[in-house]
Amino acid sequence: MAREYMKFSQFLILFVAVLVATSSIVGVFGVTTLGVLYYC
Repeated sequence: MAREYMKFSQFLILFVAVLVATSSIVGVFGVTTLGVLYYC
């Protein structure tokens, strides 16, 4: 049972890391797009 919990927690950490990375990339892309539109 403990091993399954460890595997699940690792998956959860990986999922959260991917989610944070994706949101930060999207945020940077959005800010860059807004900046380009604003300066053009």
